[in-house]
Amino acid sequence: MEWFLIALTGVLGLLSPVGLVADQVIEQGIRRSVTGVEELAVRVDNTPSWQIVQGKVQRARIASRGLEVFPQARIAAAELEIEAIDFNWAELEGRNLPALRRALRRPLDGAFRLTLTQADLNRALASAEVLARLQSLLNRIVPPEAPPLTLKALQLTLLPENRLELALTLEQTPPGAAAPETLPIRVNTGLKLIQGRRLELVEPTATLGERRISSRILKTVAGIVNERLDLGRAQSQGIVARLLRWQISPEEIQIAGFLRLEPAAP
Repeated sequence: MEWFLIALTGVLGLLSPVGLVADQVIEQGIRRSVTGVEELAVRVDNTPSWQIVQGKVQRARIASRGLEVFPQARIAAAELEIEAIDFNWAELEGRNLPALRRALRRPLDGAFRLTLTQADLNRALASAEVLARLQSLLNRIVPPEAPPLTLKALQLTLLPENRLELALTLEQTPPGAAAPETLPIRVNTGLKLIQGRRLELVEPTATLGERRISSRILKTVAGIVNERLDLGRAQSQGIVARLLRWQISPEEIQIAGFLRLEPAAP
């Protein structure tokens, strides 16, 4: 969801009340803020055009292909449409979420569609930034009394019927061992969309080498992962998010949904 919020706050931050062509300003700003993009189209509907001086925009639409949000993190296709923007220029002091909420005169609604390919996801999973985030999650799962686990590699395979498989390579140094041991783990799970607001692991199975990992351990891990996949966690930041489509098929994931950003309380 982070890419959406960046685009959402960026659209208003890039608009200008002094008569510049909003479409061009937004497109140039997006190109400056990402690593690269293959195709990018921006359209801002505003009739009459002078309403932008009052902080009002009827609709802003952004469509892209090959959007690389940071090195090794590419989105094959992304579309964003924001409706009925109404905000106070004087309150828009920064391009961040709290500043945008303070500036809004009314809730801001947006819809998005994403296509993520297996090849792009695996490139992202190999990046240092993503591995560091996953290592942090792994540290929460491992009991404090156990030897630390280090995530060395991760490979994703997308499967039919909303399932996927993760092949992980971990390292752990047991007490008294001279060198770390390599632990190959394979996890196969479904991902089910529940009431549009959260994703849950479905019938996960896992193996360590040739041995099956116990259901008790899987239940603990699934609970932590399911909690992080709950979009309701964003409501404390004034964000109401729902997914309308979540479809995994071999080679790609398709996602569609909407967000509402509430103005900050006076």
